[in-house]
Amino acid sequence: MMTLDLMQGQSMSVLLPVCLLAGMALGYGYFRTLRMTTELVVTRGHPLWAVALTLARLGLMVVGLHVAVQAGALALLATLAGILITKGLMVHRPSSPPSHSATDGVTQALSQHAACSSGTPAREDDR
Repeated sequence: MMTLDLMQGQSMSVLLPVCLLAGMALGYGYFRTLRMTTELVVTRGHPLWAVALTLARLGLMVVGLHVAVQAGALALLATLAGILITKGLMVHRPSSPPSHSATDGVTQALSQHAACSSGTPAREDDR
């Protein structure tokens, strides 16, 4: 009995760091594809790519968390901790400033939307 408990303790000491690192990799994949999707939306990229990236992102997360659930509650918590660590690193890190074409497109779309909802035509310099 004592050797069985010792072996389970040793396997957990290996499993939890592996799950933490797997969670960090899972989080990186998730938040990297999220960034790619938002860049596609802002720059008016191909909508099918945005849908494909969204489905891939969600599928990756479902599969990764399913594997963690199969390993047990502590493994799931370690995986979640890895995802949250990566989220903190990726979301709060300074990114390169957006290109002028992307911000110009957003500004133009917002001015056209404002003009349409107010009922007045957009001015030529807003376009």
